[in-house]
Amino acid sequence: MLPCKMRHFDKVAIAILVASAIPLGGLQPAVALPTVENGTDQISQANSFENYYDHGSSRFQLGDYQGAIADYTQAISLDPHRADAYYNRGVASSQLGDYQGAIADYTQAISLNPDYAAAYYNRGNAYNELGDYQGAIVDYTQAISLNPDYAVIYNNRGVAHLRLGDDQEAITDFTQAIGIDPSYATAYNNRGNAYSQLGDDQEAIADYTQAIRLNPDYAAAYYNRGVVLSQLGDGQEGSTDLQQAAELAQQQGNVALYQQVQEAIGAEGI
Repeated sequence: MLPCKMRHFDKVAIAILVASAIPLGGLQPAVALPTVENGTDQISQANSFENYYDHGSSRFQLGDYQGAIADYTQAISLDPHRADAYYNRGVASSQLGDYQGAIADYTQAISLNPDYAAAYYNRGNAYNELGDYQGAIVDYTQAISLNPDYAVIYNNRGVAHLRLGDDQEAITDFTQAIGIDPSYATAYNNRGNAYSQLGDDQEAIADYTQAIRLNPDYAAAYYNRGVVLSQLGDGQEGSTDLQQAAELAQQQGNVALYQQVQEAIGAEGI
């Protein structure tokens, strides 16, 4: 039997929101972060909330998540009523894999700003990472109620439904995500997985094919389509997809997927 199909999950938003206004827009706006000037990252002598906050944003942008957490913590000590500081510290914690710490910060951000859709969304992602799929669904649903036009929330809620075995609910969410963003290759791939779970292999193949049309370098979609085709007895087409998946995974440095594809190829004797 071939290994299970790959499911893709859009992970935590990494955009840092600016210190004052919090425009949600697409929920993950491409916000320009403060830059480090003159090759130094020293905080100015006026140790204000804004200085620590902006310095934390600079450190985050440089990939220094632990340093960012330290700066956001200092900022919070100076003004503990700023929801965005807790939110950003939560994002940095998530980047380090500290999902429990992130959940605590997102929860505090929500307590200060109950309409903080991004905090609900990212807390849902943290619950998803910890395997609390029901908790994730609750948060994604709240985020959707606050921002119903953001495709990735529906996709991630669909992933949580899929992991709970609620395939029809998952299909509904992936379809909603596709309706909002018809170019969303990940949602097509994930909906293909849900159809495959239900035994609707032709719909699954159609979705994997559309994901590949939208993203010709989508290794997991080639892998998934290859698995289904092989299971249907179309060994030649299946092997072509699996070989393509292996080549792309290797090119992209995706060791885990490459190994999984190799196992599938070995199982089929390709």
